[in-house]
Amino acid sequence: MPRRETVQLPLVFERPTCGSLKEAIRRGVYACGRPIKEIASALDMGATQLSRKLSDNPNDPQSFPADRLDDLMRATGDLTPLYYLIDMFLTEPRERDLREFAEFKRNFANVEAFIGRLKGDL
Repeated sequence: MPRRETVQLPLVFERPTCGSLKEAIRRGVYACGRPIKEIASALDMGATQLSRKLSDNPNDPQSFPADRLDDLMRATGDLTPLYYLIDMFLTEPRERDLREFAEFKRNFANVEAFIGRLKGDL
């Protein structure tokens, strides 16, 4: 029997800033640059049906089926849903927290600069 080795590979990707898998799916569809009609056709759906499945309407029972996620990523060419899942389940929580804190500091610096510009205009 051949010996198996376990190798850990680092995975580097642009972390999606999505609050949920559904948001990641929606973002992938609308940001891919293809008309929703084409994407829906590739999934054997109508554009209205796909739009309903992507909507965030709590009164609409339609939702995007998990077993079609791979087809959707092929149709859009967007891997945001996959990256979202990797980040949620394969990234250490401490690493995620540090990354979010670094993002917060960058945003805070932008807010401070904006406040400084406003003070200069007063």
